[in-house]
Amino acid sequence: MNVANQNQAVGTGANPHSSRHSLLFITVFLVACQVPESEPILVQTLPVESRSVQVAEPDAMDEARQERHRRRIADWLYEGLRAMREDRLMTPAENSAHAWFSRVLALEPDNALALEGLRDIAARYVELAELAARQGQFDNAERFLYRAGRVQPDHPGIEAGRQRVQLERERTHSVYTLDVNMVARRDRDGITDRLREPLRLLSDRPDSLYLLITAPDDEQGRWIYGVLREQLEVRRLPGDIEIGGQPSVRLVNRG
Repeated sequence: MNVANQNQAVGTGANPHSSRHSLLFITVFLVACQVPESEPILVQTLPVESRSVQVAEPDAMDEARQERHRRRIADWLYEGLRAMREDRLMTPAENSAHAWFSRVLALEPDNALALEGLRDIAARYVELAELAARQGQFDNAERFLYRAGRVQPDHPGIEAGRQRVQLERERTHSVYTLDVNMVARRDRDGITDRLREPLRLLSDRPDSLYLLITAPDDEQGRWIYGVLREQLEVRRLPGDIEIGGQPSVRLVNRG
C-alpha cells in the first residue's frame, strides 16, 4: 500500500488495527507526558528532609557545648570552695580560691557563687589582718588588708579592719618573737633568756601592762605562761593566749 492509500485508510477508519495502534500510541504518549510531572515532587521532598537533618545537628551540638560549659563552671566553683576551706586564698597563683573564682567570672561575669566567693576571700583577709594585729604582727596585718583590697576594693570590712589594726598598734608596748623549736622542745632556759626584757617590764609595771601570748597550740601557750609566772614568782598574770603559728609574747598597754 502506498502512502496515499495509508493516509486514506487512517482518515476513513477502514483499517481497525491501524486505529487501535494510533489510540495506543496516543495513550502511551499521554502517560509518558505525565511521568515527568511526578519527578519534581520527589525532588522537592529531598531538600526538606535534608534541611530537617541539618537543623537537628546544630541543636544537639549546642546542647552538648552547654552541658560541657555547666560542668566546667561547677568544677571550678568546687575547686574554689575547697581552696577557701584550706585558706589558699590567693596563693598558689594557679590553684587558689581567687584563681578559680576568677576563671568562672571570665566566662560568667554575673555568676552569684563566684562573686560571693570573692567577697568571702576579702572578708577572710580582713579577719586574718585583725588576728595578726592582736598578735603584734603588724606587717602581716597590713599585707592582709592590702590583699583584701586587691580582691574587692569596696569591701565594707576593709576600712574597719584598718582602724582595728591601728588601734592594736597604738595599744602595743612591745612584741617579743620566740623560736618555734625552742618552744616545741620546752627549752626553759632559752625561753627565759629571750623573755628577760618583758619579765623586767612586767615586774616594774604589773598594773599597766597586759600579757598576750601566741603559740601553735593551747598547751604550748600555757607552758610559756607558766614560765613567765614562775620567773615573776606570782600566782597569776593578767593575760590571754592566742593560737598562731609564730610563738610570741606581746605586752599591751592597759587603759
